[in-house]
Amino acid sequence: NRSFAERILGGQEAVERRFRSVPYHANAPTEPWREINGVVEDLGMNAANSEHAAGVYHVVKPGDLHPVNMLVRTGGDPGLFVSRVRATILAIEPAMMVDRLVPLDQVFSELRFEARFLSFVFAMVAAIAVVLSGAGIYALIAFTVAERTREIGIRAALGARPSRIIPVVVFRALLQILAGVMIGAVLAAFMVSEMTNDSNRTASWPAVLAAVASVMGIIGMLACARPVLRALRIQPIDALREA
Repeated sequence: NRSFAERILGGQEAVERRFRSVPYHANAPTEPWREINGVVEDLGMNAANSEHAAGVYHVVKPGDLHPVNMLVRTGGDPGLFVSRVRATILAIEPAMMVDRLVPLDQVFSELRFEARFLSFVFAMVAAIAVVLSGAGIYALIAFTVAERTREIGIRAALGARPSRIIPVVVFRALLQILAGVMIGAVLAAFMVSEMTNDSNRTASWPAVLAAVASVMGIIGMLACARPVLRALRIQPIDALREA
């Protein structure tokens, strides 16, 4: 299509040029060389993401592709040509089943709605995971403070500064936060490298991954804040009385 000629071929003459697709995996079979015999408009290739609109149309044998999507250019309102297009198709091939005849704008809007809905679902799942992670870290630190109340009170009575008390409370949680962020970053990087190829992979994905890891680390630190403040407010006499 036009985007392929402009983005991949740099706007040069595309007809009679040869290309070969790069396989996703190293052990995948090598694609054959193909020759370009024409350039058409984008026609909705990857309508949900216009940045990846570049594509190639291949000739297929009858019966190899089902269902078949056909685009018809009209000179006026597409809705007025629905019955005429259906009658023309059935006149050429009476056995052909015509499923839907809708304007291309409607197809685009449906695809964009699906993409937005999936993004919303993934965002909600991620938000729930973040909330549960923060709640778990908070519960862990609060339990640590409750279990070590007497120890913290004794340290405070002996003149321990907050810089000495805080590591006692958050050391275990910090190790878990660091391990979780590192494991998640490694798994995410592996999934990005396996699920996408060089042409579909955006150059900014390492920065996005680093930003997400930083946000998760900050959320973990914020979950530790209130239990740490509670530990710093422990008075030695109260700690001994509770013991």
